[in-house]
Amino acid sequence: MGWGLLIVGAVRAAAAGEGDACGLAPADAPAQVALLTTAPGGPLYTSMGHSALVFSGGGRSAPRVYNWGAFDADQDDLLPRFFAGTLEYWLMAEPWDRMLRRVHREDRTLVAQVLDLPPDAVRAMDARLKRESQPENRNYRYHWATANCATKIRDVLDALTGGQLASAWATPHPHSAREEGFRHLVPHGPVAVLWTSLAGPYLDRPLTVWDAAMVPDRLMEAVGAARGPGGGPLVRETCTVTVGARPFAPPPPPLAPVYAAVGAAFAAAIAVARARGRAVAAGRAVAAWGLFAGLLGGLGVLVWVPSSVDGLGPSLLWLAAGPQALLWVALGRREARGARGPGARRLGVALAGLGLLSPVALALADQASYELLLLLLPPLLAAAFSPARGPAGGPPA
Repeated sequence: MGWGLLIVGAVRAAAAGEGDACGLAPADAPAQVALLTTAPGGPLYTSMGHSALVFSGGGRSAPRVYNWGAFDADQDDLLPRFFAGTLEYWLMAEPWDRMLRRVHREDRTLVAQVLDLPPDAVRAMDARLKRESQPENRNYRYHWATANCATKIRDVLDALTGGQLASAWATPHPHSAREEGFRHLVPHGPVAVLWTSLAGPYLDRPLTVWDAAMVPDRLMEAVGAARGPGGGPLVRETCTVTVGARPFAPPPPPLAPVYAAVGAAFAAAIAVARARGRAVAAGRAVAAWGLFAGLLGGLGVLVWVPSSVDGLGPSLLWLAAGPQALLWVALGRREARGARGPGARRLGVALAGLGLLSPVALALADQASYELLLLLLPPLLAAAFSPARGPAGGPPA
């Protein structure tokens, strides 16, 4: 749906030769509102895209954009407040030209959907948002699923359609919050893996179309398919205002083969080094695995412990790759010194047994993180169970 909107909009904008005026009405035209959806940008904090509303016409001298994504990025306690679930955002009203300059500067794609709504209702909502954007009214407590730039607009549009959207969008959505987050984070590589490890079963709950509209491009898709108060399409016109360097987030590529290849390479490095009697190489491989797995799960635990944000842990993947995996660093160093005794082997078996509980726990809790087990379990099993030979190729040590 997102690509279709971009193609149709790009053709219209090119034909008109005035992409910057796309989706706007002149001052003497009836009042109208358009949903603005911005594709992800380069920095991580822009990875989910953005939603806003622009009001024009109806005697307004200049288009006005309402944006629920404003916050103070310079505050000293930004990250602690975010993870505590107490970070405040606010509704900002800004001129269209200023918003458009920012989009151009960030080289981002912007799509406008002009909505087919009664001009009187649009004018009334414009006046209401003007009041709500005043300093004494504008702040709200951010929540990634229920109070963000997209959900605030979803609620406004539902009010403008007399509650039609909430009932029409009560149907199941095919993707989970985990999947929505992951497809936006794939361009950031390691962050996507950390996200998979960190996200708990809460993010695998079934979503409705209404719930999924917390994501800007899902809101754009749902609005594009919705019916308006008069029974016709809610969207009267769709156009692309700007085409930036990045598209809207596509479905993620299949990463199971990548995870399996990396996991197998880790496991082979440990098993082959031991089979050839290279204790130093084997120990270093075990320690490297322990450092990776321990940091992956340890960072997740560090984020989760002080946080009250829904879905940020606890992850059942931590059974295989949690802070306890850092013990492999010590075990690997002992092995490199030729001190891999019975006690170390028993500890390794215990860590592997804990890790083997993870697939069972994932199934019982409906946590959809199975692909990452292809990365986590092979090195864990190799570190615990692959036999070692003496330096001269003698019997197992």
